[in-house]
Amino acid sequence: MKILLIIFGLGILFITNSYSQSIYGVYHGSLVTDKNLMYIEENGGNTFIKIFFSEKESIQVSGKVSNEKLTFPLPLFEGEDLTVCAELSEDSSRLNIEFEVDGKSYSTTFERIESPKRNLVMTWFDDDSNNRTLDPRVVGKWVNYLTTDSLGNPIESVAVKKPYVTSFLDNGVYLIDLQLIRDVFEEAGNAALFDYTKLPKSSWYTLENNRLVVSVNGTDVKYQYEVSADSLKLVSTEIGSVLYHVRK
Repeated sequence: MKILLIIFGLGILFITNSYSQSIYGVYHGSLVTDKNLMYIEENGGNTFIKIFFSEKESIQVSGKVSNEKLTFPLPLFEGEDLTVCAELSEDSSRLNIEFEVDGKSYSTTFERIESPKRNLVMTWFDDDSNNRTLDPRVVGKWVNYLTTDSLGNPIESVAVKKPYVTSFLDNGVYLIDLQLIRDVFEEAGNAALFDYTKLPKSSWYTLENNRLVVSVNGTDVKYQYEVSADSLKLVSTEIGSVLYHVRK
């Protein structure tokens, strides 16, 4: 059940609570190579795991779910299969993976990707890491006072009802005002489910001094941005809504 709606200007980004989430879903982490995507899907009562190494390279195997744990074979170059065991973390946001090689135990963690895009595989392996910066003009605390559509018509948003503070930290961490999140839970009638410990991790970075990306649990929200004096303007690149901020 989706209970938290945060208006990012890209539209509405759903941060899904994990109380009813199963092991099925999309995850990212490192298992076969440094950067992998893992799809765990159910079809006809069977469980299938597809691991991507790149946009065009992947393997698919069948697995078994028992007692909320997943086991599946991972083919090795020597022709033998490695048995991989996976189990969801308590908050369902991570997949804890264990396997054994030559008598030694190893483990790795995959993060769940909430609301993955249809073309995720096509964009996930784009390497723009060398071009990422943290524009010092963006660093600081901001208040979103107005959100409009592409024609300039105001959009009603819970994010502008109060002077909630959004923080872009100089270490790349993105912080949403906890009061805003609490108010969204209350507005949705789920105040009792609010839990600080289950909030997703968020980060931000800029590209080429005109693009800003906010990443929430592996889901990227992209903007064109402008900074002028104490004003920050974010324009979503997919829907065209505009967020206006003033520095706090």
